Amino acid sequence: MRVEHTYRWMTKWNGKMSPTRYHSTEEQIRTSHPEAVRVEGSLIVREVPETDDEWRQRMRAVDTAQIGINPFRKC
Repeated sequence: MRVEHTYRWMTKWNGKMSPTRYHSTEEQIRTSHPEAVRVEGSLIVREVPETDDEWRQRMRAVDTAQIGINPFRKC
């Protein structure tokens, strides 16, 4: 699995700096906003599956974690 460090960023919009509504990596944001500055405290570290086996393992973990945890289920 690949580890991604994503942040929210301050970018120039209509002549002033404003925060993005989404998280992105530094490589992603630099393609469209080379002037972007990180918003401190907004770091999210994600593990991103790269192979089919890693995707299947991730989906199995999510499926088993959600068994019996549906607050909207009518009993």
